[in-house]
Amino acid sequence: MTFYSPLSFLFLILLPVIILLYLLKQKHQDYPISSIILWHEALKDVEANAPWQKLRSNILMILQLMAMSLLIFSLAKPYILTETDNVSDLIMVIDTSASMQCKDVLPSRFEAAKKEMVKIVENSRPGVRFTVISMGFQTTIEVNKSTDKGRVLDSIRQIKVTNGVANIQEARSILRALVNEADNAEIVVFSDTDHDLAGGNVKFIEVAGQNDNAAVTLLSTSVRNDEILALSTLANYSSEQKTLSLTLYGDERVIDAREIVLGPKEIKDVYWNDIPQDVVLLSCTIETPDDLEADNTARTVVNPHKTRKVLLVTEKNIFLEKALSLIPGIELFKTNTQNINLQEGYNLYIYDGILPEKLPSDGNVMVFNPPHGNKHIEVSEDDLQPGGTWEYDHSLMNNVNDRSFAVSKMRDMVVPEWGEVVLSAGGAPAIIAGQKGSQKIIVVGFDLHQTDIPLRPAFPIMIANFTEWLVPSRTQEIPHLLPFENAAFNVIPEAEEVWVITPSGKKVSVAPPFPVMPYAHTEELGFYTIEQRTNKGTQYDFFAVNFPADESDLSFHEAQIENDMDSLEKNNAPYDVGYNMTWIFALFALVVICLEWWVYNYGN
Repeated sequence: MTFYSPLSFLFLILLPVIILLYLLKQKHQDYPISSIILWHEALKDVEANAPWQKLRSNILMILQLMAMSLLIFSLAKPYILTETDNVSDLIMVIDTSASMQCKDVLPSRFEAAKKEMVKIVENSRPGVRFTVISMGFQTTIEVNKSTDKGRVLDSIRQIKVTNGVANIQEARSILRALVNEADNAEIVVFSDTDHDLAGGNVKFIEVAGQNDNAAVTLLSTSVRNDEILALSTLANYSSEQKTLSLTLYGDERVIDAREIVLGPKEIKDVYWNDIPQDVVLLSCTIETPDDLEADNTARTVVNPHKTRKVLLVTEKNIFLEKALSLIPGIELFKTNTQNINLQEGYNLYIYDGILPEKLPSDGNVMVFNPPHGNKHIEVSEDDLQPGGTWEYDHSLMNNVNDRSFAVSKMRDMVVPEWGEVVLSAGGAPAIIAGQKGSQKIIVVGFDLHQTDIPLRPAFPIMIANFTEWLVPSRTQEIPHLLPFENAAFNVIPEAEEVWVITPSGKKVSVAPPFPVMPYAHTEELGFYTIEQRTNKGTQYDFFAVNFPADESDLSFHEAQIENDMDSLEKNNAPYDVGYNMTWIFALFALVVICLEWWVYNYGN
């Protein structure tokens, strides 16, 4: 044992003071007597009034001396040393991934890990520099090289478990940097998976028990002959057979319920039909309780492909008409250039060789061969002869692998501030795309009749890419996401305000400004609402965030990650922390004080 505040022993000088007070204390008592015959009692009283006399045994004095001694030992910070007490920097890493919500260790794996971290901090010797790291989808340094135990304990208590997957590569990179900065660092990892986080002395604290868990790992839908079909996948991760009560909900109403029997480690697909046509939000839930409740429900949005109205304004372009007719969900309307001012009621307006004075506001726009002198796209008077190879590296050209097509001439366009180049030749832009406010625009700087592009297999692919970007078949690109994934959704051109409402009811503004950036705060599980406000009303769309299926297997396992750093030590034994005896001595002092009070009031 050692003491980290030995100067506190100076308070031992108070012990002789207590004894001195007892020596100087007058111990006589007044007795009424009926006769002066009792002179021997008076003599005793005279002796008691003498300031200096032989110290007599007094249990109250002994108890007071004991209480004072114990308090002084407590102030001296007594500490039982262990072999790990030569560590100067202690780096504690806690896994905040979704599986740490499991309750096979009470109250949960995560809370048990935090409790162990608090114990280590409280019992560590003074002067140790603590670094606390939470390892989830993002690795966060909660506190860095602090010797303030109060601050460290507060940071530990404020860490929250997440619904994501641990980002091991990021954690390893941060740990490597921290270890390189320290002279004598030790890493303690609290997790239910033995992640390889080498880079120093690593001790792993396993927080996992004998778990009992089943999960809905997938829920998806399809539409056949106007009938909605659903597929759910169940997994039993326990080592025993389970009988599960399974319920399918549509817009929070019960659609169907079944009892499913799963053998140990069995995975089974369950199909559902007779789903009402008006259902939008679909969820499948295991009603049988287990150690991890968050993965008992999977969700998806029934979002069938929408019919999109497209107006093609052209004198005659068989190539465009044919390519657009091949795209499912497109309702094509054609008109000639004399009716160019038909600018209401369509999702997409395609102008071939002409542009109106004012672009429509209720749909997106695609332009081929913009005319000279138009008010929307700056075009030089002289056309260009394309030179060099065609260059493109844009998502709108996905699966377009042919770079040998020929164009006789194209417009000399100036790229507007809202646009970016999709296709170029010799540095001159041939196709421009971008978003101006809430409206998406694509400009193709040549006439299709003056190229061989329509004769190539890549042409319908290119037109399909353009159309899907301008008028997507779904509002949300993916009907369900994993926590912390970006939600990229498509905004209607006439939208003035766009909001996202989280499952907990929090309302977040995402536009203006336009264009809308992908929504990144998807840490909650459940259904999210996209609210788009226009001058004609409000449109609501949805997407779901589900529990990551990889986190549902709660059995302890070692992560196989290639290690590019030298591991000095890997030890899975319990962390051998020292023991802070301060509170023990303080507790005994309190007991002695209570005993003294009892003796004073009730003792003989």
